[in-house]
Amino acid sequence: MEGVPGVTYTIRVVEVTLLPGARRDLTSRELQINYVLEGVMTRRAGDQVLRYEPSSVLKLPIGGTPFTAFNESVTPVRLLVVD
Repeated sequence: MEGVPGVTYTIRVVEVTLLPGARRDLTSRELQINYVLEGVMTRRAGDQVLRYEPSSVLKLPIGGTPFTAFNESVTPVRLLVVD
């Protein structure tokens, strides 16, 4: 992303923990990047199922397809959400 002179940008970084069995419905209203710190996060968007292990990066476009993030494992999933 290139900056525009005279425009102020704000970046927010939040650590999110999904406990075993947890699910979270997500839709990006702004560009968002997720970085998996530990655990395995499962992402379902329509019929597509993807699994993200530690060090995985997800780039979620603005207004992208809504999806559900799951923790189907027995250990917590920790990820950083940057937007």
